[in-house]
Amino acid sequence: MMSEILTRFASRISAMSGEVLAQADTAAQQAGAAAGGAGDAAAAAAGGGGDAAAAAAAALAAEAVKDPQYVIPYQGDFLLPHEASVTSSNVDWIFNGLVWLSVFCFVGITIAVVYFTVKYRARPGHKAQPSPAHNDVIETIWTVIPALICVGLFLAGWRGYVDMSTPPEHALEVQVTARKWSWEFVHPNGVKDSILHVPVNRSVRLVMKAEDVLHSFYVPDFRIKKDVVPRRYSQVWFKALEPTVAAEDELPPLPEGTEAVKQALAANRGKDATMTGHRMFCAEYCGRDHSMMKTRVVVHTPGGYERYLAFKQEEQDQMPPLQRGQDVYGRLCIACHTLDGSNRVGPSFAGAFGSERTFVDGSSVTADENYIRESILNPQAKVVQGYPPSMPSFQGQLSEKEIDGLITYIKSLK
Repeated sequence: MMSEILTRFASRISAMSGEVLAQADTAAQQAGAAAGGAGDAAAAAAGGGGDAAAAAAAALAAEAVKDPQYVIPYQGDFLLPHEASVTSSNVDWIFNGLVWLSVFCFVGITIAVVYFTVKYRARPGHKAQPSPAHNDVIETIWTVIPALICVGLFLAGWRGYVDMSTPPEHALEVQVTARKWSWEFVHPNGVKDSILHVPVNRSVRLVMKAEDVLHSFYVPDFRIKKDVVPRRYSQVWFKALEPTVAAEDELPPLPEGTEAVKQALAANRGKDATMTGHRMFCAEYCGRDHSMMKTRVVVHTPGGYERYLAFKQEEQDQMPPLQRGQDVYGRLCIACHTLDGSNRVGPSFAGAFGSERTFVDGSSVTADENYIRESILNPQAKVVQGYPPSMPSFQGQLSEKEIDGLITYIKSLK
């Protein structure tokens, strides 16, 4: 009977969780679809088959970042998802031990309370019996045993904490930047992405920083959660146990020859953005779109990560300005600026170029190339009326090619 009740309760909780996630994912899909549709229209307006195909692929990538269909299905039990990292066991056995210890104590204390309540209840014809005021044996037992349990739990937790906080030597290092409301990952060869790609069975060290407010990097399947704080670096590491990408879905090796490389890039453009991965959240409330600050951790098969890096580096080096701008939009701008004219945290990019901008100090200017560049590098210099001064500066974070590409992309949005 009890097992049936617990099973029904677990099913109901799982269903409720799925409904909540589905609502958030549906909103993300709608936002991504708007970005993709506007991106395709922009590419068509820009004219150029190659640029159009590239921009359409970039739109697909921006849409796929938060798409729930690219997240691996939930695996695990009622309490915890499956173990996907070598550090998961440090958390799981202590967590499960505490749960069952709590169950044992709860059941034991409840049975004792009920038994003594019934046995020694007040009844007619019975007088209260004298009870001892002191018992050395019992008091020693209920003091020493809980103390030993607490010390054991502390030592186990401390050992797990030290292990999870100390990355192995020669771990792969990835730079992570958190901002409202997106993630950016920079790999050792300079490749930037809004999805975290890592190799299987290799230690990965994340060096993280925040640009605006407090964020928190959280991957439930890896049992890792680390605050990402402004003006300081934090780190966390993991080692994924199983790939999330099938071998046949990996990117192929780049061929030799300029034309062959271009053909391979065109044939596989956007493929990396649709690879399945572990769900990743920001676990610290960071403002209005906190619930949309999520992405994936894609774990590659042996050799797949290296091919991904080579492919993305070649792709980013050869990007035409329009596609480069849309790539920057998908990584950095999509959380605050729409492409359909609707308002979000910042003004919409639709029809922005050439429009008249009025600022909080009463001045105004036409949105040209110089204004857009200044807004990227020094956004607090001119704050548009009706919007908060919350945009961070991207000084030193974007290359000249990326800035020019973003300007080109905004100019193409009518």
